[in-house]
Amino acid sequence: MVHRGPGIHQNVKYWIKPDIENRIKNAEVTAYFNSSVLEIKPDSVRIKTPRRERVLKNDFVFALTGYHPDYEFFAVPGH
Repeated sequence: MVHRGPGIHQNVKYWIKPDIENRIKNAEVTAYFNSSVLEIKPDSVRIKTPRRERVLKNDFVFALTGYHPDYEFFAVPGH
């Protein structure tokens, strides 16, 4: 999970938030907070974390953009 914020927001549904946090704590889900997606490829995702850029092997991406999505995020540079 790549999230631009410092953690799971308090407004996340009360029955979902503890489940996500517990899965992160138990290493069932890897979370990169204060991070952003730089590039999505067919088998990997390049992200920027506070420490460095990373390339993560990947099968698929769920773009969960929030209540008001920022469609500019999906723009292809140069198109």
